[in-house]
Amino acid sequence: MIALSSFAIYLKRYVENKKILNWYLFSIIFTTLAILAKFSSLLVFPTMFLGGLIYIYALKKTWKEIGKYLVRFLSFTLVALLLVSFVYCFHTRNMTNDEMVSQIVFNYTQQKSSKPSDISGAVYLSAMTISNPITRGLAEYFSGVLMVLDRMNNASQHIFFMGKVYDAEGAGVLYFPILYLTKLPLPFLLVGGIVLLFALYSFVFDKKRLKLRFLNFIETPLLLLLLIFIYLYSVVALSSNFQIGLRHIFPIIFAVSILVAKGMDFYWDKIVFFTFFKIKYVFSVLIIFLVISVVGTFPDYLPYYNYYGGGIDNGYNIATDSNYDWGQDIKELGKWVQDNKIEKIYTDLFSAVPLKYYFGDTKYEDYNIAWWGLPDENSYIAVSVTKYQNNVFYTEKYPAADNAIAEGKLPYEKKYSILKNNLVARIGKTIFIFKIPELAELSDNK
Repeated sequence: MIALSSFAIYLKRYVENKKILNWYLFSIIFTTLAILAKFSSLLVFPTMFLGGLIYIYALKKTWKEIGKYLVRFLSFTLVALLLVSFVYCFHTRNMTNDEMVSQIVFNYTQQKSSKPSDISGAVYLSAMTISNPITRGLAEYFSGVLMVLDRMNNASQHIFFMGKVYDAEGAGVLYFPILYLTKLPLPFLLVGGIVLLFALYSFVFDKKRLKLRFLNFIETPLLLLLLIFIYLYSVVALSSNFQIGLRHIFPIIFAVSILVAKGMDFYWDKIVFFTFFKIKYVFSVLIIFLVISVVGTFPDYLPYYNYYGGGIDNGYNIATDSNYDWGQDIKELGKWVQDNKIEKIYTDLFSAVPLKYYFGDTKYEDYNIAWWGLPDENSYIAVSVTKYQNNVFYTEKYPAADNAIAEGKLPYEKKYSILKNNLVARIGKTIFIFKIPELAELSDNK
């Protein structure tokens, strides 16, 4: 956001014929920091290029100015990439050419799922490593970019979403939009909706010519850059099958938040449609409810869902994984185990946390009801919400204990739903503890 903001200031000062060198350098520095911090930040380059091109063309309207802009943006990109390469030189200075080529080839050409484009990319990167320190640094950086793209294109996952478990094919284009509408606070969504309605009304019913309306809209280049960024990032996110949490579209949410804040400021003293009531009073009430929502949610921000998403207690029926359950209640589980003097507990937890650290002397055993059926009678089993939903709603062939493929659907007796009447505790929001009943009692559950 700082990179986009500094570039927006540079654009505005450029068209106003003011001094631009400082902001040009600031833009390069912050853009470099952005793409060093996160590979997906490479999207700022097409965002800046398109936004700047539209802005310069709309206000300067000469091919000469467009040519100057293209040359400056090319130098902007090259300098930023040069700085990235400089940073990566420190990571590669002790690596030989053979070691770098071996790393790249291992990552991209040895995978059965590799696409021809991935392999050709590996070839180009391998060639770059034998040139000079500058290109070696860039080769290592773009190696990371390709790793991210490969992770997105070849997602290995089990996704629970809206009553079904999906594999590598993903849950479809509705995954992120539904999470956006169910995990963000309702007051924020309402404020955003009001701002959008006012903006559309002002744009459509403005008596000025369409060209003047557009020029008025892009008068602030940051708004144009944010909209382009949201569009490009949305295209990438919605076309990817890699769907393990709302966190992957946080840049979109942040950009939308800035636009909403700007809209609130602009329409603060506007009159509500066909009334004498100023919209600032509606905004104020919604902001108060938003603050109450934030305070009232503490400390359960990760599993938060709004009212229409089922709330904090039932949001897991929309989606799990990092939307709800990321192992955050393991410490509390350890306290429950020790307070209740449990001698042994079976666990099927969505976490890599070392349980012994929290369980003390209590014995535990990793368990999977789908492989081994029910554990011993009168024993306890702790199940993460993510593991519970993935087990109960998984309808395809399921791997058996001997690594063969079980024919047909997972049988009922190997689903956690058979224990639904035997819940003895819920740890935090994300861990269910069941006590295994005698076999005679299970028929009632079914």
